[in-house]
Amino acid sequence: MKKKHLFMSAMVIILIINSISLGAIEKRNYDFDIEKFIVQYYQSKDIFNESIAKQDFSNDEVYAYAEGKIKVNEHIKEKISSYKTNYSVNTELLEKNQMGDKTYYRYAVVVKFRYDGAKFDSSYGEEIEIIVNNDNKVENIYVALDYYDVFMKGYEYDVKLNIKNNNQKITAFSNLESRVNDLIEQIDNEYDKMIQSDEIYQHSYELTSNPPAFPLNRSNIVTWARNNYNKVNPQSGGSGVFYYDFSQIPEAWDCTNFVSHALLAGGASVYNNNTPSTGWYYVNLSQRSYSWAGVPNFHTFITRKNVTRGPIGESFAYTFVSQNNMPYQTGDLIQFYSSRINNWRHSAVITGHAWFVGMPSGTRDALITGRSGVNFFDDNIRASERYPGEPKRVIRLLGNYF
Repeated sequence: MKKKHLFMSAMVIILIINSISLGAIEKRNYDFDIEKFIVQYYQSKDIFNESIAKQDFSNDEVYAYAEGKIKVNEHIKEKISSYKTNYSVNTELLEKNQMGDKTYYRYAVVVKFRYDGAKFDSSYGEEIEIIVNNDNKVENIYVALDYYDVFMKGYEYDVKLNIKNNNQKITAFSNLESRVNDLIEQIDNEYDKMIQSDEIYQHSYELTSNPPAFPLNRSNIVTWARNNYNKVNPQSGGSGVFYYDFSQIPEAWDCTNFVSHALLAGGASVYNNNTPSTGWYYVNLSQRSYSWAGVPNFHTFITRKNVTRGPIGESFAYTFVSQNNMPYQTGDLIQFYSSRINNWRHSAVITGHAWFVGMPSGTRDALITGRSGVNFFDDNIRASERYPGEPKRVIRLLGNYF
């Protein structure tokens, strides 16, 4: 009898040890599981050949939020005929923190693909933040600068703060279905403007002296942009201007600084008049113009009416255009509006244009390349896919003043 009790006790101990070991293995393997989840999440929202599993989420609200993004992206795909092939997702763990009974993950994600029928490659990069609870369920997802996440949660949404303050989460999930439908309606309205415009753009800029004698080298602008968009430390565009990454400044991004350096690569002249409000220059953070890295300020400078040193251009609304009447060229610039902040938010370089399967015959959509910071970039991405429900404007480059 004593031996039987000893045997039973030993079995219980073995079962407990096995249970603990299995739990440890499950926890150790979860890094692999979350990476698999991220890949499936991107495949679901970009090419729609995978489905996110409801059991991976902590509750119906979080699942519905993720499904809302998929619904919006699928609508965009159908609306602008954005079909992707040769699709791949690469992930890199940047940060993992245990915060109470939850785990915070931050991953760099690089997505590569080809648009259906295209003969060139495209890619984009971003960082995704995910909160996982003690039951290994996803409790929150956020991508800074993602159009859907910004529309729902805002630019300054703090994922880590959400762990301590559930009010942010409640605000993000309230009236979700209605807000998803509002976003889709906004996208449809903006798309209709892009395809209904048949305006023939003419040079409307009235120079106060002779036209600029020096044309900018658009090929060099494009080459520099495509060589530097995904670099941790981009090269200087020229003129001895050091490349400082403006995304290092809290709540700032690097997109217009990137465009300014692209213009330097194209032969643009720095205008250092020691006046931040009217010049176009960068020496250091204490000596720089507002126009060097500020989206609306850059537009104000480059479309100025007076003749001062530096690049000059004109702007007009972006639309799909006829291949027989191109109002912009490769090497021109594009800016994107954000109704969330009621201002122009993003700048990029037009690195190409193409017709895509499903678009109206004879029309073109611009391809853009840009950099917002380390791990945040676009390369040959369709302009209509970025900020899809917002106005866009082209900055057509006219040349440079010495």
